[in-house]
Order: sequence, then C-alpha cells, then structure tokens
Amino acid sequence: MHNTSKGRIGELIAVSKFLEKGFEVFQTAVDISGVDFIAVPISRRFKDKSLKIQVKSIPSIKKTFRISKNPSPADFYFFVVTDTEDFWLIPFTKVKKIIKSIKARPRIKDAMFRLIPERWEKFYGFNTISNILKAQKFPFHASRTGKIGEKIGASYLIKNDIEVYESLCDIKGVDLVIKVGDRHYDLQIKYSSNSYTFRNVRQSPPRSNYLFLFIKKDSREFFIIPSKIVWRNSNKSGGIYIHDALRKKYKGLNLFK
Repeated sequence: MHNTSKGRIGELIAVSKFLEKGFEVFQTAVDISGVDFIAVPISRRFKDKSLKIQVKSIPSIKKTFRISKNPSPADFYFFVVTDTEDFWLIPFTKVKKIIKSIKARPRIKDAMFRLIPERWEKFYGFNTISNILKAQKFPFHASRTGKIGEKIGASYLIKNDIEVYESLCDIKGVDLVIKVGDRHYDLQIKYSSNSYTFRNVRQSPPRSNYLFLFIKKDSREFFIIPSKIVWRNSNKSGGIYIHDALRKKYKGLNLFK
C-alpha cells in the first residue's frame, strides 16, 4: 500500500474517533503547517478550545514516526494511530524538548520519534482531553452517526486497495463512489453500533451499479450488498435485517471475489 493511502486511512480513522466523541471536525482545504484537521468541542464550556491535529500513521507501537522541527502552536496535537486502530493523542508541548534538540543541530531537518508504552500510557486514547469529554453531550444527531460511518467505511475500503471518491456535496443516497477493476459503483453506507438492523434503505431506487455498505461497529463487521438484494429483503418501513444467509454471502469484499 502506498504511503499516501496509509496517511489517508489514518486521517479517516482520526476524524471518525473525534466525531464519535462529540467534536465538530473541519478538514483543511490546503496544507496549513502540518495541520490535517481542526477538532472543536460541541460543549459550550470548551467551544473556544479548538485542537489542531496532525495525524501520524504507524504499523505498530514498535515503529517510529517523523517529527518536523517546524514550530507548532500550543493547541497542536499529534494523533498517532496504528494498524490495529490503537491511538495516542500527544500534545506538542510534551515533545517540545525533542524539537529543541533538533533545532540545535541545523543539519537535521526532523527526527524519528518512538512511542514507549510505559512513558506514553497517559496519552493513550483521549486521556489527554478527558476534561473536555466529560462536558460533551450524547447521543448525537443521525447525520453525525452517518458521517462517522462514512469515515470508517472509507478507511476500510482504502485498506483493501479499493479506489474511493468522496462527494464534495450532498447527493441523496450516495456517500462514496468506488472503483473496483474497471467498474465504478455508487455506494451508500449504513452504520449501526450493535445491531444487524438498518433503517432507510429505500431512499433511491435500485440499479446495477448501486451498492450498500453496512457496518456493524461493535463486531467490526462489513457487508457490501447490491441495492436490488437490499430492496428485495427490506420491509415496508424501509428497514432491513441482515440475516445469517446475507451475512455469509456478502461479508467483507465477497461480492467482488
């Protein structure tokens, strides 16, 4: 997999994690001093505390990642994520000494940084900003849940070497366009935290290049099912239960094999 794809997967995972915790997320339109996106709490108490996030993707905790010696603001955080989606949110202020040591050696542009579990355990997950999380409100609007599903779905597809195209405007019934082989498909993503039941699957009529990606979060299961099959198995209220036969036949990328 190309390094660009790995970086994009890390960004998608990071965005989905922040959305799940009640942040508004704004991705940069151009490269801004290494900032991949800004996360703003929805809590009024912390509304003025935006977090500037740079994502670092590494295969495992044993690997290193690169730190630039360019100056970063106090509200800058490194979001370091592994292939198993373990992550650490590390304030720039905690790695400042390393940056200073780089500046003292002009020939070195940047440095390799290694996560030592015992030293960085307190930064695992969202421990760094636990005070903000306590003030966030749950549950979230359905549109936020849908956006979380889109990011998780896109990262899953890219991991499996599928070309993914994100829409720049809201298109009813289409969340992503994917390319498999020589064919392009419109894809609608449905996301559930702990159930095989999904709602609103009849928003657009079925067609041959229209697919659904159903995501069951708690068991990390993915099912890609043709829209015609979805309509055939849906109920009058527009919902569908992914029963055993459908799970077995359409699990993961089985449709394309």
